[in-house]
Amino acid sequence: AVRGAAGPAGQGGHAALRYHRLSAAEHGGGDSAAALGDAVRDGALVVAAGGAGVAGSDVADLLATRHARALTWYSRAATAGSPRGAFAMAEMHARGAPGVPRNRDRARRLFETARARDEDRMRAPVFLALALLRLDEWRERLEDIVGFDVVDALPDARGCAGAAAAAA
Repeated sequence: AVRGAAGPAGQGGHAALRYHRLSAAEHGGGDSAAALGDAVRDGALVVAAGGAGVAGSDVADLLATRHARALTWYSRAATAGSPRGAFAMAEMHARGAPGVPRNRDRARRLFETARARDEDRMRAPVFLALALLRLDEWRERLEDIVGFDVVDALPDARGCAGAAAAAA
């Protein structure tokens, strides 16, 4: 069970954690658990198991594992029916993160789950996320064919603008 919390400055996390846990219990946990996952992922709320607070040296260890711990909160949210939780899980699996391996097939299923749970609100974000996922796959296939990183080979924006200005 989660017992202690500290914000980035080591205080204020107790009230936030208590609020989200009570809200999760009262409202089924979905979006509240997803919000808690966001806070953990972003390092705004460091959640520790045990103890009344978090020692300074433990904060670095907790921040290093924040993505995997955030995924746990997103999973709770998705299990409770939250489209936001399913979408956040999908994003983490689509990109991968420290402690969270990339899994595009799982990401696709979770994006579709998010859309199915709230078609009106999730249609556009899921469409864009799936398009970006597909684009990333195509980029990787192209790099396999040509044998180099195609993004690194592109000129930066100033180079493009400079070339256009010189041609004019």
